[in-house]
Amino acid sequence: METREIKFRVWDVKSETMSDPFFVGWKQCHFENFSIDVCNARCKVIQFTCLRDKNGKEIYEGDIVRWYWNEINGYGPNAVVSMGTRRGSQYTKCTGWIAEDCFVDSKCEVIGNKFENPEMLNNEYNGHY
Repeated sequence: METREIKFRVWDVKSETMSDPFFVGWKQCHFENFSIDVCNARCKVIQFTCLRDKNGKEIYEGDIVRWYWNEINGYGPNAVVSMGTRRGSQYTKCTGWIAEDCFVDSKCEVIGNKFENPEMLNNEYNGHY
């Protein structure tokens, strides 16, 4: 049986800090020097997608990624990773981790996240990282 890493990060809205990743096991949670109250609206729990970008960096929900399309088109717009559904063909819809209108894969590059780097969603930053 294949296992996958079930990992999260937490954005603390009040202190504007991101936790280090923590793992969720089948019987217990392992928190590394970080405590959260998930019932408190102060924290945003962010899920690991189980994907890595072109540099091997882990991709989390809420990360900002950029795409290199090709030599002619260059970079696409920076986009936020989220769970979503898009049309796979004219007859099918597929659900998965998306950024804008593309599925997230190992060709993209994580350049920040929407919590710590909201300015990166402004297209003037494209291609400057």
